[in-house]
Amino acid sequence: LRGFRILTDASGPFFTVVTEIEIESFAVWPQFMAAEFALPQFADWFARMTPLVESGRREFYNLVTSD
Repeated sequence: LRGFRILTDASGPFFTVVTEIEIESFAVWPQFMAAEFALPQFADWFARMTPLVESGRREFYNLVTSD
C-alpha cells in the first residue's frame, strides 16, 4: 500500500465519497483485499458504513507520472 485518501464531492448536494488506494500493481490487489477483510476493525467499520451507502462501484486506474 503506497497511499490512501478519502475524497468528498464539493460540486453539489450529491454526497459522493471516493476512497482512493494506491497499490504497487494490480497483481497485489487480491491479497490486499483479503488482508483488509480479515481485519476485525474492517468488519466493524463496514457494518457502520453499509446503511449509509446507496450504491457503489470499483474503478481501477493506472497512475501516469512525468518522471
